[in-house]
Formats: sequence, C-alpha cells, structure tokens
Amino acid sequence: MFTVKPWSSAEVVHEALAIGLFEGKDSWSGLAGEYDSRLGGQLSNLRKEGDISAKRGRIATIHTMLPTGVKRLYFVGLGKKEELTFERLREVFGKLFRTWKQAKRTEAAIALDTFTTETVDPNEAAHALAEAYYLATYEFPGYKQKKSEPDYALESLTVYTADDAAEIEASLFVGSVYGKATNSARTLVNTPGNLLTASDLADYAVELAKRYDFDYEILEKEEME
Repeated sequence: MFTVKPWSSAEVVHEALAIGLFEGKDSWSGLAGEYDSRLGGQLSNLRKEGDISAKRGRIATIHTMLPTGVKRLYFVGLGKKEELTFERLREVFGKLFRTWKQAKRTEAAIALDTFTTETVDPNEAAHALAEAYYLATYEFPGYKQKKSEPDYALESLTVYTADDAAEIEASLFVGSVYGKATNSARTLVNTPGNLLTASDLADYAVELAKRYDFDYEILEKEEME
C-alpha cells in the first residue's frame, strides 16, 4: 500500500500528486514553485484568481497537461503554519482521501515534507496520513448493496520525503494500526444487535485477548448484578 521514496522530479510519474500549501509566500517557493515554473507560471495565476487556495481544507485539482510526469496536482490548503496540529492535519488528509475516492484514484503520491512544520514533524505527518486513510475510506460492510460498478480503492500510495525511510515506514505502520483498530470498533458499533449478541462480543474479546496475550475475564449475569 505505502511506498516511501526520496524526492527526484526526474523519476516522479503518477496519476496524482498531493502538495501541501501554507498561507504565505514561503510554501510557493518550494515544490509548488517548481511546478509553477514547469507550467510557465500558470499556477501562480490560478492562485491569484482563487482557484488554488492555502486555506485549511481547500483542495484544488490541476491537470498539468505535461507529456510525462504527474498528470494531476492536488494542492491541499493547510492554513497558517503555526496553527497546524496533528489532529488538523489528520482531518485534512481525510478530506484528500475522500476526494481521491470520489475521483476513483487507484494510484497516487504525496509530497510529505510539504505537510510538516516545526511542531508536526515528518513522523507525525506519516502517522496522521496512514490513520486518516483508513478512517476516511471506511465503509460498514453490513450495509453494502450490489452495485453496477466495482468499488474503487487506492491500491498504491507513494510517500516522498527527505526523512529517514525506515522511520517513516514505522510511523505509517503505527498510523495504520490506529486507523484499522478504530474501524474495527466502528464495525462492532454499527452491527445490529440481532447479528452481534452479547455472547458474540464476548467471544470477539476473548479471541483478541488470546491473539495478543492479554489478560481477560468474562463476567456472567449474576456476577454483573
């Protein structure tokens, strides 16, 4: 699912690439500025006209029309750099993944270092990214109906960063665990009582305890009373 790589514009070929934008001119001098130069200043014009915004939660999709490289740029507004927190970044990533899901993207990339600050480092950003992916794309399987078209899922996400790849991969794994665990709880909550009885829930808890070597105790009705 996740692949961590160092940035090299000569090798970047994707259906979509997400770039974080902070309010102010500084973020436009980085990777966004690089693509602006390649596109003859068109991105600067789009930003002046309001089509590209750095306001938190705003997402702009730009078709590059380049013969090679990235087909679409997704500019993700992050707001003021000093106001970005882990929770806000996770929320913004969630909106990005919902946007990609709606657009039926199966392959994409993220320039992780454009989403970091002095208080949200690359490892925290990677954690937020992975957790947000699973939270934002969750669907309760019990409500699924037959569809004429197959479901689309993001099959490959490349994470570009100058940080240590092993540490970023570890943070992505931790974020994935948080997201998947939350989704497991959501499924339990959403399952109707006639399909998930008290005994079923107890059996589920015991199975988890045995799998991960937890201590457990099952209370019967008399003990609870």
